[in-house]
Amino acid sequence: HPKIDAIIVSAICPVSLSNRPVIVPADSKIVIKPIGEKHRTIRVWNDGSSSCLIDMNSRFNIQKSRHKSIMITLDHRESYFETLAQKLHWAGSIVKP
Repeated sequence: HPKIDAIIVSAICPVSLSNRPVIVPADSKIVIKPIGEKHRTIRVWNDGSSSCLIDMNSRFNIQKSRHKSIMITLDHRESYFETLAQKLHWAGSIVKP
C-alpha cells in the first residue's frame, strides 16, 4: 500500500522462481556482500536505474534516505485498489462509497 513506510528488496531477473521480494521496516539497515568464490563480483542495481560492481571485500549498504522526494499526483487517477485489481486481473468490481 502506498502509505506503508518500508524498504523493498527485490531480485531483478532471478534465477529461481522461488525468489520473492523482501519487505523490511523503513528504519532497517541492510548490508549486501558477495559470498562464495573470492574472485567473484556481483552487480547491485539501485532502483533499476544505476548499478555498481562489488567484490568480496566490498559491502553495499541500503537504508532510507534523509531526503524526501516530491511526487506529482494527477487529478484523475484510479485508487490504489482499483489499479491493483486491474493489474492482478481480479474478478468483480470495486464499489466506490
